[in-house]
Amino acid sequence: MEKREVLERYARGEMTARQAAEALGITLAEFYELWGRSDLELGEEWSEELGREFEELKKREAKWSRGKGPCRMDASTSSSGGLKSL
Repeated sequence: MEKREVLERYARGEMTARQAAEALGITLAEFYELWGRSDLELGEEWSEELGREFEELKKREAKWSRGKGPCRMDASTSSSGGLKSL
């Protein structure tokens, strides 16, 4: 599949970023770089979904920064302190 066709299919929501990267034989990070250089825009459905995902990530980040995430610094875990898995 040609790059442009893959980018257009991604823009229409016909494939995920991971599927697009695999179709092009590149990493997901490389795909996002390629997408960023393209002149295409995501459809409205994608934009809404990404907005929701971004808001969820911000909530998780805020939770982690308050020490409520998957691990936190805890001086009681060892004599030298360290990360404690929750």
